[in-house]
Amino acid sequence: MNEIFNYGVVSGEAHILSLTLGTLIAAVPGSVTATDEAGDGGLYNKQIAFRLGHVSADRTRLLRSFTRERLVVVYVDDEGAVRVAGSLDCPMFLTFDISGGLYECNLSGSCPEPSPYLADS
Repeated sequence: MNEIFNYGVVSGEAHILSLTLGTLIAAVPGSVTATDEAGDGGLYNKQIAFRLGHVSADRTRLLRSFTRERLVVVYVDDEGAVRVAGSLDCPMFLTFDISGGLYECNLSGSCPEPSPYLADS
């Protein structure tokens, strides 16, 4: 199966999520920091900062390719809830640096609503 199916409730409406199987990137445990704050113009500014280990030429090429893409991110927050950041209309964008033997990564974007939770499968 090449797709992930799940559903969630956004602004009181049920939504079905169908994603082509993406790339799993496991962050260094304890390094994920996500914010989803109301900003100017009624938009929520989303940021997800995290670190990745295993610096290599292949991994750097992979991350570099993601910096040119519009991303939808499925992640686990501090409370263990599965959330979605970004959409086709409001994508997330990746930037990264290499520091201290780790990738310092940041996903950012703006949307008119906070990141929804996904219902348990």
